[in-house]
Amino acid sequence: MAPRRQTVAAILAGGCVLALGATPASAADDWGNWGWQVSVSPTTVKPGGTVTLTSSGCQEPTVKAEAGIFDIVELNEGKSATAWIFDDAKPAAEYEVTFTCKSQTKKVTVKIADDGGTVWPTHHGTQPPIHKGVKAGSGGTFDQSDLIQLGLGGVLVAGAIGASLYWARRRGEGRV
Repeated sequence: MAPRRQTVAAILAGGCVLALGATPASAADDWGNWGWQVSVSPTTVKPGGTVTLTSSGCQEPTVKAEAGIFDIVELNEGKSATAWIFDDAKPAAEYEVTFTCKSQTKKVTVKIADDGGTVWPTHHGTQPPIHKGVKAGSGGTFDQSDLIQLGLGGVLVAGAIGASLYWARRRGEGRV
């Protein structure tokens, strides 16, 4: 193999080693929260009603949930909590509930009912609404840790391709 190709293969292999071993501290801290999930139920509620806030998979003992329609709520040890919606929440408005785990945040949209009527589930025995159609994902956030993870993934893929080319070339020359 030509010295130039050996150099390229060595650089790619070194990049893989650095990507795996020398990640920034913030990225390493956030990696523990890949399985972190949050939810709000129900996602449509009337003023004065309640929602159940849930967080699971955060590596911290306390997750903070906040929105402009209820007081700040702390979820302890992955347990759910109830939040009471302010009576003056604007009907038909949508609000974002922001969950914070370490330095990461996740958001869930809550809609205030515009008819002032009963919204499921308000009491036992109420039937869930009939869904007509599917609402796709409401999007997400894209922060610095996502960019770091994408970059590390790219380095790993490039290293794998470089190593494959290196070994294929050696095998083709009969030097295995």
